[in-house]
Amino acid sequence: MANNKTLLLELGKENIRAVLLQKRDNIYSVIKAGSLPLKQKEPLAERLSGFLQGFPLENIIALYPRERCVFRIIEVKEPSREALKDAVGREIEEGLHYSRENTAYDAVLVSAKNIPGVKPAALFYATALDEIKSYFSLLQREKAFPVSVIPTSAALFEAFKTALNYTPEPSLLVFWSGGRADLLACKDGGIILSRALEIKKDDLAQEVELTRKALFNNGVSILKVFVSGFELKEGLQLEPGSQFMKEAGQTGQGADWLLLFGLYSSFIKNSSVRPDLIRNTSGKNNKAEHSEMLLKITVILTALLLLVFGVFYFLNSSALRTLEEAKADLAVLDASGGKKWSGLMKEVLDAVPNDIVLNEIAGDARGELTVKGSAKIRQNISDFVDRLNKIKGASSELSFANDLSAAEGRSTQFMIKLRIKVVAK
Repeated sequence: MANNKTLLLELGKENIRAVLLQKRDNIYSVIKAGSLPLKQKEPLAERLSGFLQGFPLENIIALYPRERCVFRIIEVKEPSREALKDAVGREIEEGLHYSRENTAYDAVLVSAKNIPGVKPAALFYATALDEIKSYFSLLQREKAFPVSVIPTSAALFEAFKTALNYTPEPSLLVFWSGGRADLLACKDGGIILSRALEIKKDDLAQEVELTRKALFNNGVSILKVFVSGFELKEGLQLEPGSQFMKEAGQTGQGADWLLLFGLYSSFIKNSSVRPDLIRNTSGKNNKAEHSEMLLKITVILTALLLLVFGVFYFLNSSALRTLEEAKADLAVLDASGGKKWSGLMKEVLDAVPNDIVLNEIAGDARGELTVKGSAKIRQNISDFVDRLNKIKGASSELSFANDLSAAEGRSTQFMIKLRIKVVAK
């Protein structure tokens, strides 16, 4: 660490905030803090250059918007590094739309009791390396780049653990600032859901209720909601005399510094659940091994799904094929998979609501289907789960729903697991 100094940096939409820490005798102190408003008319690059001249740029730990990366809770066979490596490898190979070479990621093992229904598990974060470089492009002009990139949701979680009104009860943390929000559900000291999105302040209350409903549908009743950044309900109570809030949040708007406070807390405590998106590259992780049968079924189901959607497209445009002919195509799964999948596949496709796009349906020999796709509206995902649960003998659950923001607009990627008793031929 150059000169034992570390710069904590937040590139917000309305403000850029920086906090300089210095380590002496294993104690970190805030020696400088500053904020740069972004609404002035002067060119940002020039103003940022002047702002950063007051800080050393050798050792930067920066926040990264959660909505720009994927977050998932993934199952791990056992709480070991090798098992985590295998689980992450599978997730990168099967669950991401980035190339392996362009994937920046990290995963941290968590205690099994923190994740209802999943034992053991890991928190997995990933994004495209190109996206990180683009986000910090102005910083690169100053010939600087972060040594660690931490998702905002992880910083919010650390701030919550430090708060005077922390509780292990099921809680929803909401932080809004500068047109974006983090929504984080916690229980028993662990994260059970993470959402983030660009949103207007007036629309946030509705998103909070939608998130609470989604959690309730998955068996989690939120008992407390903590909101910081504007007035809605109870906010996180940080110790007023803490050095960070006294010296960094001295503007009187301490809530605006909440994410940097969480980053500061995780850093000085060397938190074991602090993910770093540039800690790894996908090339360092070996591809996980899969059984030949699972691969075969997955490939066939995916290819057939594309065929069925092609059929639906032609039906809508020129009625070249009928649904009965499409059903005949599904019958090939009976022979290859050893299970009677075709009828179930038809019911799954019939249950798809409007505005949902399916990317993959994968099955295994245990009679479990994994359905992956995206939706423009989260309510459509809930409707899809409800419809799947109406299939005879079916039990479905939402494994994850990840909000993403891109140039073409907002969307939510999801994965649903469908379990059903399937009779072998």
